[in-house]
Amino acid sequence: MRRRYIILLVIVVACLAFVLSPGFKRTIPGHIVRFIAGSPGAVQGAEDLADDAIRKPELAHLQDWSTQILARYRAGQLATNGAASYWSMGTVRLAAQEIPASITNAWHEPPEVSVHLSEAGQPDCVVIAWYLRGLAVGAPDYVLSFKPWCSKQSKPGVYGYYLYK
Repeated sequence: MRRRYIILLVIVVACLAFVLSPGFKRTIPGHIVRFIAGSPGAVQGAEDLADDAIRKPELAHLQDWSTQILARYRAGQLATNGAASYWSMGTVRLAAQEIPASITNAWHEPPEVSVHLSEAGQPDCVVIAWYLRGLAVGAPDYVLSFKPWCSKQSKPGVYGYYLYK
């Protein structure tokens, strides 16, 4: 009888360790648990990208790189590749040589990277996007300048967003 309780306790502890581990929330069961807890898929997508921006070691310098890109755009020293895709919240697509491998390889699917221009035509953030979702990264005083369906700020000037439900 005592042996059954020990086995049951070990199973419960192992399950709790799995559920509380940092990677659990991105597993299928993790997404289901988050959905049941009231977090729709779009909100989870924005939260996950916001987490990536601060937790992935290869993105440690993302905000510094973005502010340098914005400064180079203002100075006319940035290589671009035409207009951003219709689904991107960016305006002007960056040329491939402007995008570091750390950004291109940080996710399973390479993003489209572009500069978002304000209504006055000034660059205000770098957009790293995949169709309906992405990251908007600006200077620490940047406030999200477009209105996605949901967004999550990971730190000042850095937002994960999702465009539609």
